[in-house]
Amino acid sequence: MDVKKMIEKLIDEIQKDGKLGTQFKNDPVKVIENIIGKDLPDETVEKIIDGVNAKVNLDKAMDAIDKIDDMLDNVDMDKVDDVLKKVDLDKAGDVLDKVGDVADALKKFF
Repeated sequence: MDVKKMIEKLIDEIQKDGKLGTQFKNDPVKVIENIIGKDLPDETVEKIIDGVNAKVNLDKAMDAIDKIDDMLDNVDMDKVDDVLKKVDLDKAGDVLDKVGDVADALKKFF
């Protein structure tokens, strides 16, 4: 079985059984060996761990994007456009410069 298929198998199993996700976080090598059913070279195990983690992180990012998209569905973009037209960019720039100055000053104390 190639690494990609092993990653896919692990992801399928983890999605079926939520407890496996926690176990994978705590001891990924043990979970991999239990699901794949054999001892693998360390470099293969590392590739599998990286692949599973990448998929999990991608899924989390996609969920966050979906939530943001849902929130934006409720935003009246015409109102946002009206507000942005009223913003004085020169004044906004001045304020940001002052905020930067304050941040620089605070860095001296921390």
